[in-house]
Amino acid sequence: MRRFLPPLFAAVSTTLAALHWGSLLHFVAFDDAYITFRAAVNLAHGQGPNFNPGDRVESATSPLWLAVLALTEVVHIGPLLASPVLGVLFAAGAAALASICAMELGGWLAALLAGAGLALLPAWACWPTTGMEVPMGGFFIAAAALASLRGKPAAAGLLFAAAAMSRPEAAVLFPALVLAFPRRDWPRFAACALLPLLTLLLARHAYFGEWVPNTYVAKRQGLGFAGIVRGLGYVWVFAVANLVMVVATCRALFRKGGPRTLALICVFFAGAVVWDGGDYFPFTRLLSPVLPVGCAILASELVAIPRRWVHLAAAATFVLVATFWVPPSLHMLNFYGGLPELEDQRVLTERVTRLADELKGMPEGRVAIISIGVVGYRSGRNILDLVGLTDKHIARTPHVPGAMPGHDHGDADYVLEQRPEFAVFMPLLTVGPVSTSDEAAFLNKADGYYHAARVLQEDPRFRAAYTPLDKVVTNGRHFRIWIRNR
Repeated sequence: MRRFLPPLFAAVSTTLAALHWGSLLHFVAFDDAYITFRAAVNLAHGQGPNFNPGDRVESATSPLWLAVLALTEVVHIGPLLASPVLGVLFAAGAAALASICAMELGGWLAALLAGAGLALLPAWACWPTTGMEVPMGGFFIAAAALASLRGKPAAAGLLFAAAAMSRPEAAVLFPALVLAFPRRDWPRFAACALLPLLTLLLARHAYFGEWVPNTYVAKRQGLGFAGIVRGLGYVWVFAVANLVMVVATCRALFRKGGPRTLALICVFFAGAVVWDGGDYFPFTRLLSPVLPVGCAILASELVAIPRRWVHLAAAATFVLVATFWVPPSLHMLNFYGGLPELEDQRVLTERVTRLADELKGMPEGRVAIISIGVVGYRSGRNILDLVGLTDKHIARTPHVPGAMPGHDHGDADYVLEQRPEFAVFMPLLTVGPVSTSDEAAFLNKADGYYHAARVLQEDPRFRAAYTPLDKVVTNGRHFRIWIRNR
């Protein structure tokens, strides 16, 4: 019975931490999550896993998360209601698995520390209620790690495949996991790991005509070596904020057996994120799925140090961090934005939600916009994504230096050729009318995010072909939309 207490404690504490973060963010799913939501709804209703019905573009980075959300639509729950519940369950399950991994390596105390440490990490606890696939990815990575510790090659292979279907970066964990087994088990592990991924790869190419998701292309296309440099900076930020975990991982690399396997998982995953070039979300989101394994390493390495004062210092640190676990000081526990940036994402989503509801009353037509998730999901309209997450052509345009990851593509010529009926550049309702110069100033101020919109809005051909309309909605607010001239 004593062995079940640390994993239970880890699951409960992570659940409470996730709900705490959810309350801070008003349990709002982020705009990017709605991209997957809409593809899941379309899949459930027989229109394929596409953002725009009939437009075969893989806009969801996580095929497994999309499939699970599609099932929730089939049973009449829906992604919007189901995603926070599933996110918390996956996060709690990953915490329990991290605790069990730590117990395998360092015993009962390590298991307790791993669960507590993971719950206290904002980079883990902030994601479960946002609709993102981070908790699912972390769950399957931790499960594959535990299967490797227990010498179960078939289970490890299947769980590795699930992890790679949850987050594409997990695909690089294959060598780290295969080396955990003796050579006689390699064929069994490889078969269970690669057959599901090969099936997905062939199905993806048969349906979408591509070998990788369009979102990956949109975020990596044209970066070259500059993407690696940006990725190194991204991982460096994580390393500075989680220095003790990084040191523990480096120490585990020089140990044999389980500790080295878990450390290699972390290192290989970080290498994949370096190649990706990072992203613009706070708390170095792309590295968050490997945090359960990182906490298991940290806890097991702490208890392995044969000095009682170290254990005492770890306990004191835990108490100190727990003491400051309050909203006003929460954002001080990191060096890269944190809660304020998450709050910006929440506010953006809520603003776009109100705009999407107003767009329902507009005449039929395609909308060119950057904040595509909520608008597409709630309005049901065909969307022309100005930064290419759901558009194959724009995703493959040259990289725009200085723009945010995932927002560094655009093609005004192509958009004008597509002739969308509407264009929205300011995805929010305003108190009063907005002039063209006001709109330009808004886009200029946030050029890293709205670069593609700014270039299109400033194009003389666009201004000749489209007319701005200030629309007043029922509560007296305004929103600005450009309408193509007939």
